[in-house]
Amino acid sequence: MHLSHIAQMFADGNFQAPMLIHDQAPPGVPTLQRLKAAIRPR
Repeated sequence: MHLSHIAQMFADGNFQAPMLIHDQAPPGVPTLQRLKAAIRPR
């Protein structure tokens, strides 16, 4: 459940979850933001 929710957030272009969990943006977030149109939930 949790991972599917995160996957959907990422697919929607919302990359704030790692920020809330880790208190910092993990490596790769700028790339995810740039390529968000290619991210699809399974």
